[in-house]
Amino acid sequence: MKAKLLRVVERFLRPILANHSAEVKADLARSIQVLSEQVTLLSERVAKENAEQTAKLQAVHRTDQWTRRHLIRLMLAAAARGAGDEVSVHVLETATSVALSVRGNTLTIAAGSLAAPPLASDTPQAVLDFLEADETWDQTVSLISDLCAEARALPWAMSVLKHAPKLAQAFGETYVSSAAGPRSHLRDLHVLCDTPELTPFVAAALEPVPPPFYAADLYKARPAARPKRRSAVFLHNNYYHYNCLSDALRKRGWDTATVSIQPADSPQRLLFHGEDVNLYDPDPQVMRDKTTRFFATVPERFGNLHFYGRGCASFFPELSQSLTDSDPLPFDFLELRRHGVLIGTMPSGCLEGAAQSSINVQAQGVCDRCVWQLHPNVCNDRVNLEWNNRLIQLCDWIGLECDHQTPERVGPKFITDPVVTCLDPDRWHPDLEIPEDMRLARHDETVMIYHAVGNYETRRAKGRDIKGTGAVFEAIETLKAEGFPVELIFVHDVPSTKVLYLQVQADIVVDQLNYGRYGANARESLMLGRPTITKLIADQASGMPQQRAVRASPLVNADEQTLTDVLRELVRDKDKRREIGVESREFALQWHAQDICAERFEKLTDAIAAGTSPSDVDLWPAPT
Repeated sequence: MKAKLLRVVERFLRPILANHSAEVKADLARSIQVLSEQVTLLSERVAKENAEQTAKLQAVHRTDQWTRRHLIRLMLAAAARGAGDEVSVHVLETATSVALSVRGNTLTIAAGSLAAPPLASDTPQAVLDFLEADETWDQTVSLISDLCAEARALPWAMSVLKHAPKLAQAFGETYVSSAAGPRSHLRDLHVLCDTPELTPFVAAALEPVPPPFYAADLYKARPAARPKRRSAVFLHNNYYHYNCLSDALRKRGWDTATVSIQPADSPQRLLFHGEDVNLYDPDPQVMRDKTTRFFATVPERFGNLHFYGRGCASFFPELSQSLTDSDPLPFDFLELRRHGVLIGTMPSGCLEGAAQSSINVQAQGVCDRCVWQLHPNVCNDRVNLEWNNRLIQLCDWIGLECDHQTPERVGPKFITDPVVTCLDPDRWHPDLEIPEDMRLARHDETVMIYHAVGNYETRRAKGRDIKGTGAVFEAIETLKAEGFPVELIFVHDVPSTKVLYLQVQADIVVDQLNYGRYGANARESLMLGRPTITKLIADQASGMPQQRAVRASPLVNADEQTLTDVLRELVRDKDKRREIGVESREFALQWHAQDICAERFEKLTDAIAAGTSPSDVDLWPAPT
């Protein structure tokens, strides 16, 4: 090194010294000699310090496995966050150690006596390439095993693995093999929702490989891409809501599709209004392949997914959830998250995300009138909260659609007012034409009172009567005994496509008398301009404002104890019924008309895509 330095100095100084005396040349030569000796001493000192540091780190590497894992975790975290003023990563020229500087504190991690190629740069990707090098691979895989064993390290470890496909594949294989003992579905869901880029790797490591990844010729994971056009796919039948919302969004230029996996002869078909795509097939393998082919079009065609039904967070029946830790992960939904598809949902009832104990308090003892309280396998705090926690992980937004906002349903992803629960005001019109076979015989002075119960046989049993149907029967008989000309239109097991023809012939509609909120039957009756009686509880979880739509509605409040008196007043006062009917139609047009809801859906999903918290988006009419 000394000779090289002298040669460089001499080449540089020779032209300058040509015209100087021998004495000056001698002085410069002596100065160069001193400099050379100092460089030699410095080189020896640096070499000695490096040797001491390497020996110390090798000792740490051999004796303290926890420290080694901790330091490498810091390095991975730095790589994930990128080199910057506070965090930097580099590998020494010998490629035997990796150094990390975090807020000025430098740590070095020995990589053993490996002849790994030197790093070309100190970028995070270069560090990852170093970890993936053949010479360091065995040690890296060992490190991943350590990480998999510690749940707290998983989320951020995944955030760096997403930059390294080879590392991610090894993670998937190791993570799956580490799950031989008890595991948490919710933890796994949290990890993959937090870093959906790893979904294909974890799925590929499972045996058997789950859909949609099980057949490479049907579905192959591709780089994430967003559709250019606003678009939404609506999964599983949801009364008529998806049909109406889809139609209204198409008028706004959206690409939409409604999708069902229900067979044509399903008894639940009574409640539905059809779909654009039906993926059902009696042969499970044919249905699986058919669904996979359709799913392959979803990530790049649709920017939004909205689904309905507890445990139904999947296109594939085999990925449906019974809310136990043995449930399969919804790999298709996780794959959509990897593509940036926004996922939303709405509850089909209180057991979707609200603790039974919370509902019973907020709805004033309603659970004591509900048959599902007798079936803890269907409804209990653990199961309900498990589903709520999964929705919070999996979904970008959760629309309660006027259902109770209990303490566990409070958070940035929850919105309380109507977005999806919409109707076509031209179809549900007060003057709609009634088919001859649906016309009811009536006398001019008769006051027709409508009451309906869906799934009547399962929801009213063993003295439980959540809609208060028994109280309706008693009230009608009481009014008849008092001489009032009333007749009951009691409906159950009639297709949803036909009940509107019965509702519109009623003078009064009685909905539920216990739950405290209004549902599909009340929405339909409001849009048809019918005065509607139901129990109303506008209060929400502690600290939350009253439910706006409930507070603003012209619904007539009554419960099982007060129904007879409320009915008597309305039967007597025809003008009052007419006035409430007009207000009902106006309210429904303002809150539940499909064009209004489509505009809300568009503004809401645009805001979420732009990074706004769902709960911060206010799209509803001002309170009165």
